[in-house]
Amino acid sequence: MSVYRKTEAVTDHTAIDALPILMTVRQAAEVGGWSEKFLRDELVRGHVKGCKLGQSWRVHRDAFLAQLGLA
Repeated sequence: MSVYRKTEAVTDHTAIDALPILMTVRQAAEVGGWSEKFLRDELVRGHVKGCKLGQSWRVHRDAFLAQLGLA
């Protein structure tokens, strides 16, 4: 098992719809079933679309869900 994968992806659409439009790394990692470190690495590499606000990354909910095939 990869050191980065730690949880199952969130598939409950009610829970997903309650997420903010700009998710924190923690929120997005939980949705994707990834560790926060893995998601940050993917953001830095450009494999996941996101933006940096100060020192914190934000992930656009709808774009992330589309990328995961959940939208």
